[in-house]
Amino acid sequence: MNALLQHRGHLLMGAGHSIAQQNFNENISILVLTGAYALMVRADWHIHTIIWVFGLFISSVMTAIWLRHRHDVVH
Repeated sequence: MNALLQHRGHLLMGAGHSIAQQNFNENISILVLTGAYALMVRADWHIHTIIWVFGLFISSVMTAIWLRHRHDVVH
């Protein structure tokens, strides 16, 4: 995956910058989702509810990305 990112990133902004951007986004995502999990645990949510919330969140974000990509490919 990193080889593909470096190849595509080289054309857009440079291989090193694309890898750095990917790592930055992954780390921010980890911090945000860990914070959300900590808040849900602190609010004493049941683990099944937390799993459902995260599952619905990931599904909705992936659907939004898919729709955006489909729109961009058409236009």
